[in-house]
Formats: sequence, C-alpha cells, structure tokens
Amino acid sequence: MPDVVGKNLDDATSELDSKGIQYATNSNGKHVILKFDWGVCSTQPAAGRPVTGVVVLNLGHFTCGA
Repeated sequence: MPDVVGKNLDDATSELDSKGIQYATNSNGKHVILKFDWGVCSTQPAAGRPVTGVVVLNLGHFTCGA
C-alpha cells in the first residue's frame, strides 16, 4: 500500500488510480464535494502492507480530526 496519509483526497486517489488500486472512502457520514478539501487520515491496509482487496481511505475535512 502506498503512503497516502496526509495527502489531500484528490492527490491520494490520483496516486491509487495510477497504480490500479481500488479504494473506498470513509468520511464518517459527511458528504465529500470538493476532494481537495479532504485529507487522508489513515488507510486500511496501512502504508507498506500488501493490498489484497479494496483499500479504505479514512478522511478528515480539511485536516484530520476536523
């Protein structure tokens, strides 16, 4: 899994798309309208771990924890 934690959602998803990695987002029920306003707080699996299915990107609005 690439390290996309700390990147905005737009950059993170572009990186995953370029590597052919499928992903889902978890924004705790909030609507994601502008991808650059959201940051990746954590991923499942974590960076450096093998990707065996769909990656989950846990998001924060503007910054993690906001």
